[in-house]
Amino acid sequence: MQPNPFLHNVYALASYRKTVGVYLEPRAHLLCLLEGQAGGVTHAQFTADGSKLLVGGRKDPEVLIWDMRNPGRLFAVLRRPVDTNQRVYFDVHPENCRWVSERRIANSSARQNAKFQEKTRLHSNGQI
Repeated sequence: MQPNPFLHNVYALASYRKTVGVYLEPRAHLLCLLEGQAGGVTHAQFTADGSKLLVGGRKDPEVLIWDMRNPGRLFAVLRRPVDTNQRVYFDVHPENCRWVSERRIANSSARQNAKFQEKTRLHSNGQI
């Protein structure tokens, strides 16, 4: 469950069935059902202003950015390398201009973690 930081009565529920439901409280009224992930949704995050919802899935190289000002409308797509069923997290910086994808790979014999980061600028006009 991911609450909208700006609209406190709106939240998103992600599913391994490749969908995200966006709901309005107090009665859990479905505002829209977001579809389009190639893999089961493992991470969803609103931008700080609540205007966009970023959604990523397992074995899915695309992070879909949904425009919450027009629920159900795709704003942009970001690409990232994902070839695993493990969760691959990302973060949106508070100023809403950078997206960071993070992938942790554990090597069981060496017990070391490697972290990869990719930063991409998000612009309000839909350009990446």
